[in-house]
Amino acid sequence: MSNAFIAWIGPISEPFDWVFENCAAEHLIRQWPDAESWFAEAAAVRGRFSHIVCALSRRDRLLVEQINSLHRREPIVSICGVMSDLWLGHRRSGIPKLSVPCFYWWNLQDQILPWLRPNTQQHVIDTFQGKLSDGNEYWQKLKDFSLDTAPTQRTIVLTGNDRAALPLLEVLNAGPAPTDVIRFSSDLPEKQLAQLSECNVLSTQLKRIVQEANQVSLKVRIWWCGGTMHESNMGHIAQNHAGQLARNISILKQHGKVDFGWYATLVDYRQWKLLRHLGFTRLLAPPFRVHGLRETISHCG
Repeated sequence: MSNAFIAWIGPISEPFDWVFENCAAEHLIRQWPDAESWFAEAAAVRGRFSHIVCALSRRDRLLVEQINSLHRREPIVSICGVMSDLWLGHRRSGIPKLSVPCFYWWNLQDQILPWLRPNTQQHVIDTFQGKLSDGNEYWQKLKDFSLDTAPTQRTIVLTGNDRAALPLLEVLNAGPAPTDVIRFSSDLPEKQLAQLSECNVLSTQLKRIVQEANQVSLKVRIWWCGGTMHESNMGHIAQNHAGQLARNISILKQHGKVDFGWYATLVDYRQWKLLRHLGFTRLLAPPFRVHGLRETISHCG
């Protein structure tokens, strides 16, 4: 655990619960329900915190002004905002711009956690400034740093759509870690998860790769490049395949150091909640930061 002391201002309900839990696993953290309760604290108490994270559950002009005011009142403290899905498209709206770095909740592992690590903050600040200067063009820029990770990991990409997986594969193939691609017979996410739970050939192939990696002390990260499911399909997976999927993932983890991630083109919290229940621990969505991806690879324990 680092020595960063984080003040969390706002709710820790869904989807912020996942962000808060992961921040708490790496840092000392304390929560306040709103900015008013934060400023009600004595200056000596507020002075103990090196970072402030504001959970932004709704799009609200007054809330934006509060955050900007907080930034002016606490100028030497690092402040960021974490946004819910309701903030999608906020840059095109009439709401005043946030004057602090802001991330969506699914940016946890490639942007928020790196921002909280002192040795990587400048990279994320540069990214934030790039957002302000490039406007909407920023979202077309998937990568901004070279990937120079040591080959301590082997990566498996599971996909039924090479085009959707291409941004991730470009980054992984540029690094030294070996990457295997396994293709599903369908591009529908619910059928892919069913195949992952039922197909013995696929299970055997994954076990073989994991065992090979384990023999040379490589960790294994498996990225499922799956789309977003309809709610009814999520219910079908939960009812008919969740048990076997969880068992298959657990068995793979017993064969070596393995973790599962979802590379999502469109993130849905309900689907992510289901995948976490099955044993997924990583979430990545474009546009992602290559430097942040490097951080998630180096913190893959």
